Amino acid sequence: MSASIHGTVAPGFEPVLDVFRDNFTERDELGAAFAVWQGDELVVDLWGGVTDRDTLRPWESDTLATVFSATKGMVAAAFLLLTDRGEVDLDAPVEQYWPGFSAHGKADVTVRMLLEHRAGLCAVDRAIRVDDTWEDPDLTETALVAQEPLWKPGTGQGYGATAWGLYAGVLFQKITGETVGTFLRREITEPLGADVFLGTPSDLHDRVATTYPIDPATIATVLLPKIVGAQLPGVFHRPDLEGEAFSRLLLDRASDTHRAFIHPVMGKGRLSRVNEARMRTVELPWMNATASARGLAQVYAALANKGRHLGTKVWRKAAIDALTPVSSWAYKDRVLCKPLGFNQGFQKEELHLFSPDSASFGHTGAGG
Repeated sequence: MSASIHGTVAPGFEPVLDVFRDNFTERDELGAAFAVWQGDELVVDLWGGVTDRDTLRPWESDTLATVFSATKGMVAAAFLLLTDRGEVDLDAPVEQYWPGFSAHGKADVTVRMLLEHRAGLCAVDRAIRVDDTWEDPDLTETALVAQEPLWKPGTGQGYGATAWGLYAGVLFQKITGETVGTFLRREITEPLGADVFLGTPSDLHDRVATTYPIDPATIATVLLPKIVGAQLPGVFHRPDLEGEAFSRLLLDRASDTHRAFIHPVMGKGRLSRVNEARMRTVELPWMNATASARGLAQVYAALANKGRHLGTKVWRKAAIDALTPVSSWAYKDRVLCKPLGFNQGFQKEELHLFSPDSASFGHTGAGG
């Protein structure tokens, strides 16, 4: 696909433009943006393509996209600020902030364990719908409290694809009395001037790009035969890493991987429901933040520069320094089946995906 590419790259960053353009010409990209800050200089600021197949509306510099699990990095950034201000003790039991949480074997779960995917709570086994999170929050909380850890808390690590956001969202509100999205906007993104929203205001919905998930037919007829057969495409070419996780997700209903992605049920439309106005407006702290490339990069620019960006200070240097070591590590995460680390909710990923600098941190996400 050919597409109009816009923006700038600083001298020395021209190869980034080449790769960005290749996404359209060689990888069937529809629309995208990419931004990089180096210190206080925006050294890469690119966008191109369209935001919708039907209208062919051009992708603009301020277009917002649903960033899926990159949402977790923004939630982690909010918790980091609470920790920095002394409003939460990472090594205190969750029960201290969330009375009743400790039922069903969770008395020893600390805030740090929960944020670093070590609580044994990578799944919610009781059937709940994503709509229940806003229509019946008491039902959702009851399901979270009723969940038994899948392993002894603190003894293993398993990525909570959806459960992490459910638990983190309720815990944050128990601590602060407000939602994490409200806090994120007031205390972090608005001061930084960053277009990042968890709970996107309705007057900004016309800036959000349409999400086109892989359809079930493609999974069944193209991806699945290749996974269970010989050659694996794309990220699935390493059967001991993402390929194994994807295979377990589809084929092994008893696995931690499968259980981690089942509830809450998205319902008819599945992931394409992120395009619904209601789904954009509510807060799903594991998946539905929207952001522009510039906006997401601005938050991480502040994190990368010891808590400050373009003269605005959000976190203290000591809080950022605490993120540089790996706090939790698994050579084979119980859900994602690959080497993976965490620190206070941020990923400390294996070197081929993140920076070769072991101090780096962030959070990946489909579409972001």
